Amino acid sequence: MRRATALTAVIALAGIVVASAPTVSAARAEKTSFIVAECPQENNPQSVDRFEFPNPNRVLIRGAHNAYDEYVLEGNDWRLIGENNTMANGNATFPDFVGPFWGTFDFDDDGTIGSFEGTWSWGNSAYGRASGRSDDGRLAKVTLGVDADGYPELPAADCGLTEWLVINPHG
Repeated sequence: MRRATALTAVIALAGIVVASAPTVSAARAEKTSFIVAECPQENNPQSVDRFEFPNPNRVLIRGAHNAYDEYVLEGNDWRLIGENNTMANGNATFPDFVGPFWGTFDFDDDGTIGSFEGTWSWGNSAYGRASGRSDDGRLAKVTLGVDADGYPELPAADCGLTEWLVINPHG
């Protein structure tokens, strides 16, 4: 009898806790895509912490810092939206610079995409990947090295093309 009374009390208490729990809504994440041209800044403040040739066909790069101007595609025009500061490391063949590269980025813009910090990597394939987070919890997934065919002429000859997918988990 005591067990039945105790069990009834536990079940009643559990019912009160469940009934008073806040309702959780399942907001659907909002996803937005952007095509972005990344162009080395004219007065690019490049610096490299370590650049070695362990043998004639290999180069090791550590702490290569670069700054890029970022342009978003709007219709058929590129609009300057901000700056991306990167740090790169790499183990590459020389002189063609093929090999894995990786590093960090700090992307700041005028609010079109948002500001993100994250990491990137690029192996021996045609495309690289990056991902980052914003202060407000949004996630950016970036494809590096997008083929420029079919897009308007890039802002400068030495620009690269990227595709951003920004995910807002709050909807």
